[in-house]
Amino acid sequence: MATESSYYVPESSKLPLIAATGMGLMAYGAASWVVSGSNTVFLIGAVVMFCVMYKWWSTVIDENMQGLANDQLKHSYVLGMLWFIFSEVMFFAAFFGALFYVRTRLFVGDRRRLICLTANEAHHTRRLFDKVPSIIIQHHLNQDVTGEKHSFT
Repeated sequence: MATESSYYVPESSKLPLIAATGMGLMAYGAASWVVSGSNTVFLIGAVVMFCVMYKWWSTVIDENMQGLANDQLKHSYVLGMLWFIFSEVMFFAAFFGALFYVRTRLFVGDRRRLICLTANEAHHTRRLFDKVPSIIIQHHLNQDVTGEKHSFT
């Protein structure tokens, strides 16, 4: 049994490597299932993942039943999950924040017109679209910066 001053460190395991192999098989199997209609590789990967999860969780349960996991270890599990949830919330906040920023700042409407608030921003934006035909970009930038409506004809 773990004492209050000791911190239990589980023994080395090959389960993470086997789980990564199972996830790879599932990914490859999902792609081959979509392309060729055969789900065999996907099912093999799913069985591997099920076996890994069963073994991994049974090991954790056995360690807890033997009293190897003390309060400090259980608290670190809780903190680890809290940090994981926090990182997921921050990731999605940044992702959707960037998405909404790009949608509201750069593109408007069905034509996906470029909006530039100042002539200086228009100058920097032109460098981004060097590979796009310059007449189209020039038309949109001049139309948005000057507020004049031009036509290609």
